[in-house]
Amino acid sequence: MVQDRKVKTRNKLFAAALELFNAKGIDATSTKEITEAAGVAEGTLYRHFSSKDELAWKLFEHHYGNIASSLLTARRQSSDFRETVEATVYAFCKLVDIAPEAFSYCMLSQHDFLDRVAQDEGNPVVVIQSFIEEAIEKKDIPNGDPELLSAISLGIVMQPATFKLYGRLEKTMTDYADHFVDAIWSVLVKRGK
Repeated sequence: MVQDRKVKTRNKLFAAALELFNAKGIDATSTKEITEAAGVAEGTLYRHFSSKDELAWKLFEHHYGNIASSLLTARRQSSDFRETVEATVYAFCKLVDIAPEAFSYCMLSQHDFLDRVAQDEGNPVVVIQSFIEEAIEKKDIPNGDPELLSAISLGIVMQPATFKLYGRLEKTMTDYADHFVDAIWSVLVKRGK
């Protein structure tokens, strides 16, 4: 019962912080604004987080980890290389479509936190890079620099996602997913041909 209440309060703080950080930025948002928006006393924030900065980091870590988890799940449920490319692209697009605020926060605050992110399966970049390294090993794709191929592949999806957040693309990200898959396929498989 007490644990449920703690989780609910933490989720309220996360939701309020997400909205305010996206609207104003982390530095311009006060703890008082966060707690007022969450409907809790200011001291409550400090029972869950040591500071606003820790709250900002934990919020980033949570959402960034969700992206990695979704990509990893899509990858593990796929049987061949093409299916894995499709599944991971669709998983990413769905996340942007259903949680644009979380994606926006990750994009806007990543420069503050990427140095703290573990280089393991909780990191979306590591998930994509390991998938590409495995594809090179299995000879599913021509040999190449996995870091560069990861950067290009992520860019194919990330830049349109950024355009979507800024209102430059009208359709859902999922509506564009086949275009992303084809472009990534060309980069990974057809390059040099």
